[in-house]
This record gives sequence, structure tokens and C-alpha cells, in this order.
Amino acid sequence: MSAALGAVVLGACGPMPEASELTAEESPALEGEVVVEEKTGSGASLTPPLDPYADAVSSYGVAVVLSPDNAVGPPDGQVASFVGLLGAALTLDLGAGEEGNGPLKIYYRGLATVGLVAQVTFMRSDFSIITSTQASLLDVGVGTYSVLVPYNRGIPYRYVRLETGIASLFGLDAVETMSLAGGGGGGGSAFCGDGIVGGAEQCDDGNLNSGDGCSSVCKVEPGYQCQGTHPSVCSDIDECAMGSHHCPPGYHCVNAPGTYYCKPGGCVQGSDLSGCVAPSSP
Repeated sequence: MSAALGAVVLGACGPMPEASELTAEESPALEGEVVVEEKTGSGASLTPPLDPYADAVSSYGVAVVLSPDNAVGPPDGQVASFVGLLGAALTLDLGAGEEGNGPLKIYYRGLATVGLVAQVTFMRSDFSIITSTQASLLDVGVGTYSVLVPYNRGIPYRYVRLETGIASLFGLDAVETMSLAGGGGGGGSAFCGDGIVGGAEQCDDGNLNSGDGCSSVCKVEPGYQCQGTHPSVCSDIDECAMGSHHCPPGYHCVNAPGTYYCKPGGCVQGSDLSGCVAPSSP
């Protein structure tokens, strides 16, 4: 549900909204901001950040893929083309000391069909298999899109192998591990959107969308409550049912995602969002 949509629909009833007590006070200058401090003086050094993208194409299993090196590095619109009518495969190396320990994001484009299923295999540095799963790639139009492949085995993986079946034509732009193991030591860094609450995160529902209770910077949004850490499950707080609203006498409380509205006594939102119904309570 959308708060904006709720406001438009309720407007047809002649709403008289009252400002909600629950207002977001998130500062874009603080939330999700990455600050790099320059160190000076003798003995000071800067450690390059770890790279969550593939460093190279592994010689272990490349089949019917054109320009496989295009899948190395961050997404840039240049793709490795899977053109195998009988199936194709590509193994990517995240690099020594840059093993993944969380979900994998696949960037892709140019599906020749409505959708396809790719087999994703996570492997250790010796190519032994940790686990295999499937990723559904959907044709969502022109441009580069992504799908998040869950991973919660707790074992660092260095290699990722993607395999497709019959008549699977698409372009692989990049892969990105959402949590780095830091050289295989475990306890990876917190990444907002990986479905695992860590660091300063208040919640993590496995996506970077605001408006669903857990914001794009993994903070609980006003009017919501979130539970769980693998991942977080967020739900709207019904101020009307809880009696925590501040509607004046003669008005009825109408709940909405993340907020509520106060309506005159003769206009109450119907459950099917079709218009006004008689109030059921004074």
C-alpha cells in the first residue's frame, strides 16, 4: 500500500487530515553517508576498500559464453553473453581475500525470453561446492536489472558458477557479494539489503526499498514495527486499533501505511477502498 495513494482515495471522502505524530526525522546527510577521512603524517596509510565484485573469469568451466570478461568488475552495461542453445556456464572468481559470505546480487540484461532460471553454485577456494540454488531472471524491459540470490551457509565462498539450460540467451553484466568475509575469517561486514541485520542497521528486509517499513538505509520507518534479523519482517502499526491516535471528538481514525488520518463522523474509508461507509463506532 502507498500512503500517497491512500491520501488520494480518502480525499474523495472530503478528508480533513491531521498531521501524524509519527514523522520521519532522517537526515540524508547522515543516513547511509560514507565519510572518508584523509590521514596525514608519517606512518599513516590508507587501506584500499575490499571489492565485492568478481576479479576474474575462472578457467574452471566456461561454456558457450561470449566475452566472458565483461562480467568482471561492477555493472557497466557491457555483458558476457550466454548464447548456449543447449546450455551455458560461467565461473567467476571474487578474488583471494575478498570471499563472499552473504547473498549474491546478479546484474543482467537482454533476456531473449520472458524469463529463465539460472543455476547458481557457490564454491570454496579449492572449487569444492558449498551449495547450489536457483535464481529466476525475468524480462523486465530495456536496461540492466538485478536479482538477489540468498546465501546463509556461513561458509565463505570465492567462486560463483552460473549455469543455464536450453535456449537460455541473456547478458550477464556483473555479480556482487552483499557481504565480504574479509579473507575467509567469517563475520562479514553489514550490507543494507542483504537480509541480515548487522552493524548500525535497525532492520534489513532484503531490499533497498523505502515505504515498506524498513527504509533504503535499513532504518525502521515511522509508523512501522520490524521484527527478526534474518531477514526483518515489518508491519504497519495500526494507531486506530491501538488507540494511540490523536483524532479530536467527532472524527474517526482511519489507518494508512505508516500513518493515520482523522475523518469527519460521516465519512469512513471502506475496506475495499471504494469510498465512504457508515462509521461502526462513535
